[in-house]
Amino acid sequence: MAGKEHASGPHLHTVRVRFADCDQAGHANTVAYMAYLEAAREEMLFATGMLKPTVDARELPIITAKVWIEYLGETFYGDELEIRTRVARLGTKSFELDHEVVRAGEEDVLTRGGCVLIRYDYGNKASTPLTGEEREGLGRYA
Repeated sequence: MAGKEHASGPHLHTVRVRFADCDQAGHANTVAYMAYLEAAREEMLFATGMLKPTVDARELPIITAKVWIEYLGETFYGDELEIRTRVARLGTKSFELDHEVVRAGEEDVLTRGGCVLIRYDYGNKASTPLTGEEREGLGRYA
């Protein structure tokens, strides 16, 4: 589902829990949440201009250093979820994102997560400073 772009504040992405995402208890499986957060993160990074379509992963300017997730509530098949992604920290060569997952139209946080991403040059196998344009794009979601 489409995300919404805001001038400032969290990036919003919605997703509906699919039947294939559910475990035998009928809950969205823990693995599905990682995919939901990745989709929200990717959409936000496209909105900043940091990511562009490519078929060569070595052209991507980032590498993941850390991901985490905390499950606080249950979600089920058919639930429409809103993922709020915000830049929690913006460093020289890296940045941290925080995610909150809520049912659309509600405020109770069902899942929290986050990640640390590093600006990376795969050819030189080294971290590189974020560009001014990247910092500005990421700053819209701080």
